[in-house]
Amino acid sequence: MSVAVASAVTSRNKHDTEKGAQSSALFVCGVETMADYVMLESDGAPILGESGAMTVLEVAISSGTDIVVVPRARLHPDMLELSTRQLGLFLQKLVNYHRQVVILGDVSDLMAASKAFRDFVYESNKGNHVWFLSDQASLDEKLPRD
Repeated sequence: MSVAVASAVTSRNKHDTEKGAQSSALFVCGVETMADYVMLESDGAPILGESGAMTVLEVAISSGTDIVVVPRARLHPDMLELSTRQLGLFLQKLVNYHRQVVILGDVSDLMAASKAFRDFVYESNKGNHVWFLSDQASLDEKLPRD
């Protein structure tokens, strides 16, 4: 299984980095051609709504993968409040561009506090486009093996 880890640095792509070019976009570090998934680092600017989805989409496209893993820690608090609609906008944008999204991290506290959020997680996990997984072991178990 090949994994790419995205981090916030100042390069747009691997070729620009080698030339020393600078940009404010996210860069995917250590990407082999066609990684199984790309994982954003836990540290970094909070992700929110459609604009956050476009940033994540850029990472996915530059890594050559269809699966994007977003740590819960990277999600803006408004993303986890369903009434703001930010999580829906974020997920819909990525799914529209044929990306599978994994929110990685424990969301049991949110599920306990909100029936709507619990139902959303349950229904999402039944499908193939959006998964809420508690840890890396759950992700490894869920992804198909070569």
